[in-house]
Amino acid sequence: GCVSRADTTDFAFFTSPVANIVAEGGLTSICDGKSVDLVSKDDFVIYEWSNLSNQKRISVNKQGTYTLRVRDANNCLSQAASVDITVKENPK
Repeated sequence: GCVSRADTTDFAFFTSPVANIVAEGGLTSICDGKSVDLVSKDDFVIYEWSNLSNQKRISVNKQGTYTLRVRDANNCLSQAASVDITVKENPK
């Protein structure tokens, strides 16, 4: 006939952060030998770029798809955002 006390636990639910990449000057196509800076649009605690950089801003000079995932102060991880960079051959 004994009854235990109710046990409670508090939960906090956080919205996942959203990674947004901005190409400086809006450029996603560059000439061979040039580079473009890719920047996280917002501030976060951790940045995880596909080129293994952990900075808010990276400079790229190779063609490809670059992705970014971010972590916020709640340690929540975003989905990957991506941008395609095209490198064009210089005229002869």
